[in-house]
Amino acid sequence: MVAAPLPLVRRQIAAVRRLISAHDPYAANTKRLSCETGEDGQIIEEYSVLDRFGPVTLGYRTTITLDRSGAVRYDTSLLGGRVHMTTRQSCEAVDGRVRIHDTVDITAPPVLLQIVYAGVASAQTDLLARLKAAAEAADN
Repeated sequence: MVAAPLPLVRRQIAAVRRLISAHDPYAANTKRLSCETGEDGQIIEEYSVLDRFGPVTLGYRTTITLDRSGAVRYDTSLLGGRVHMTTRQSCEAVDGRVRIHDTVDITAPPVLLQIVYAGVASAQTDLLARLKAAAEAADN
């Protein structure tokens, strides 16, 4: 739970979508390929990301959708589509505080699933802790 106003937390969740390195600590290069606004007001952005793990580089694409309620959806494919992740973040007011909902669906070959899950879990835990700290600091 975040001790900050709902509009502030929504703005923070929406803003962090442009900081790929906040989600991916290995991002070495990020390029926004497109940005469009749908008729329903959704903002849809596509990024190309290059990760660097020591001497190994790995590229992937992610499509980020921000809807009018402030919810964000990330659709990420890598390794030729063999690994796919869908992440959804939204928030709601609960008893004067804000609950952030963060859901991640991962599809990967069995041999990679545990590695992908561990990386995503670590990155999302860190991201949510930083979002909470930033929102609470901004509200004080």
